[in-house]
Amino acid sequence: MDDCCALLWKEVSRMSLLLKNARLIDWRGVLAENGHVLVRDGKISHIETGDTAPGSDVARVIDCGGLTLLPGFINGHVHLSMDSSVHPMNRLASQDSHAALLCAARNAREMLSAGFTTVRDCGGKSNEVLCLRDFISAGQMEGPRIIGCGQAILATGGHFTGRVADGPCDVRKAAREMVHMGADFIKVMATGGLGRPGEMPGAQEMFLDELTESARVAHAQNRRVAAHCHGAEGIADSLRAGIDSIEHGTFLSQTAAEMMAERGVFLVPTFAAYSIISDRGTDAGLAPYLVEPARQVLDAKMSRFAYALSAGVKIAYGTDAGSPLNPHTDVLTEAKQMQDAGMSSVDIVAALTVRCAELLGVETSVGCLMPGKEADLVLVEGNPLKDLTSLARVRMVLKHGKIAKNPVKEA
Repeated sequence: MDDCCALLWKEVSRMSLLLKNARLIDWRGVLAENGHVLVRDGKISHIETGDTAPGSDVARVIDCGGLTLLPGFINGHVHLSMDSSVHPMNRLASQDSHAALLCAARNAREMLSAGFTTVRDCGGKSNEVLCLRDFISAGQMEGPRIIGCGQAILATGGHFTGRVADGPCDVRKAAREMVHMGADFIKVMATGGLGRPGEMPGAQEMFLDELTESARVAHAQNRRVAAHCHGAEGIADSLRAGIDSIEHGTFLSQTAAEMMAERGVFLVPTFAAYSIISDRGTDAGLAPYLVEPARQVLDAKMSRFAYALSAGVKIAYGTDAGSPLNPHTDVLTEAKQMQDAGMSSVDIVAALTVRCAELLGVETSVGCLMPGKEADLVLVEGNPLKDLTSLARVRMVLKHGKIAKNPVKEA
């Protein structure tokens, strides 16, 4: 087949594809034990159940017998520019933006193969992820759909790396700079974290007047604002300021949880980052100043997460991928931690798909199996509602109807 014919076939295949005989699952549970999904022009065109499959003029047919089809996975908290090494924040801070871009491109491609069709990047070296986002969107590179903040905004001496800003006027300027650079949302670092000797995750680093300015700028520009928060006061001030999502939320109080539920503020717990550090410990080369605080954070997080569940807070899936020994392709660690913290399998699938789509503001396009939605789909072995490890057994990935990973035999 010459190059012209190959390109034509690739385009036809993208325009018309039938996935038949699959178990269909989304946030509503099992939609069908034997279902058929017709994809046309990059979108879900039709869904049928039973013995009859839709479409008579389909260019490509894949028999998914025995496999489960879900909406594409969405990770609401990643750092594509970080490399999941022992000290990834130190490496990011010391490397130039070119190296950061190459790292981000590699991680993006691997995440797509793992089933993540959409991700929210919560801060890089500079604006390299926004550049990557645009290349992927234009079809010039493979990777998930990216919702990016560019750089996080942090106080002098504060947690992470990014745009340093002190005082409400400077935070306002920094937020406007991020919008000007093309950020999809604003990310602020309200409290400390894990990264340096002596750093206190619960210590408040940005205050109410600063957080308020970040939210004012974001909302005036039709964007959302996410706050890295561990400490109770940082969470409380973030909610008073009008923040749209709390990242980590370690020392969450019952009062704060109830306020979040009332206002529709999301919680992205990121259990995985602290679980991995706690489990791997110093034997894996992690510094003691990371390990013990991580264990304290995980203990507090697991116990206080019940407040969020009882209050009905919207929970979105996010792994903080790129943090120490936390690979971008790992879908399972966070899911298992969510289960251990009291979430049902259906709610975990919802957090991984439709709830995360809502967090990112893309729920009209992706997140569930419905005609008219983007054909962002994942085919896995087994039933994740009965066995969460099925989420890691990815057999095929589609993004906008284009097959990104396809070891399944065609009919």
